[in-house]
Amino acid sequence: MTWVWAGGRGHNVTGMTRTGRVVFRSRTTARAGFSYSHRFRRRASFRVICTVHPRAMRMTVRVR
Repeated sequence: MTWVWAGGRGHNVTGMTRTGRVVFRSRTTARAGFSYSHRFRRRASFRVICTVHPRAMRMTVRVR
């Protein structure tokens, strides 16, 4: 999966297991066009948040 920044305010991508263990993390940046990719290698559900805006920017990725 690849995330691409549109620019503006700083953001990042942090993925965690359901128990809260961090499994991937991008750097924080506001640079437009910056991208971060992570390849999911096992079946599971992952919480993905921007730690700068954790209540507004979040999703769940389910790998089947």
